Amino acid sequence: MLCTAVHHLVSINDTGSGIRFTAEKGQRRMRWKLLLIASLVAGLVGAGAPLGIIFGLLGPAQRLAAPGPLVLSTLLIPVLAITAASVFVYRHTARRRQFQAMLTVLLATSLTLAILLFGSVFLSKPAPETAPAPRRNVG
Repeated sequence: MLCTAVHHLVSINDTGSGIRFTAEKGQRRMRWKLLLIASLVAGLVGAGAPLGIIFGLLGPAQRLAAPGPLVLSTLLIPVLAITAASVFVYRHTARRRQFQAMLTVLLATSLTLAILLFGSVFLSKPAPETAPAPRRNVG
């Protein structure tokens, strides 16, 4: 039964060049490639730009200890990137527009948060190690 359902959804191209997914009657197709690429671009731009500004232009990680208005304003970049990606997906899909736009927002937000988290962990400098004071022989 599962084989029959898969056979109806997947068909081989006549040229044998690959597999294409077909929708059954009554089903609506989603544009997965558009959704994934837009989310990935929004995640990379939305997380890469603030990390580049904070760590590249502003200097070491001590800036994060007392963030100023410039550091806090870099958090608008992910919001703008995610909004642009969701509007792009909304405008370039014919069916299920709201669902695909919301799915783009969720995917791009999770990618952005993951990249920001891992980027800040890997780019921050570790605390300097303190060497123990040499012992003196008293006696």
